[in-house]
Amino acid sequence: SNPDYNHPGIEIYHSLKEALTAVDSNDDCFIIGGGRVYRDAMPLADRLLLTHIEAPSPAGTDTYFPALESDRWQLTDRSDSEVDPRSNTRYYFATYSRLLNNLL
Repeated sequence: SNPDYNHPGIEIYHSLKEALTAVDSNDDCFIIGGGRVYRDAMPLADRLLLTHIEAPSPAGTDTYFPALESDRWQLTDRSDSEVDPRSNTRYYFATYSRLLNNLL
């Protein structure tokens, strides 16, 4: 969001549209956040690879992944829950596919 940000060796795009234009259409594209980018990219996604953290949100958390609408997304794969040894927090990985009748 900072139009003046620059860093050697990094390609910087200041909008989702600009970034997606730079991606080869034959390649997978991964969106890794934050909240506004997730919201903007959701209508364009056909698959979601999510990590579900099985713990309450920390105090002061104000950014969340958008809620998944059950009429638009289907759970297609889910790992077993695991426990992070450092934080003792349970998590699992899930893959969701957009239901074909809900493509935008």
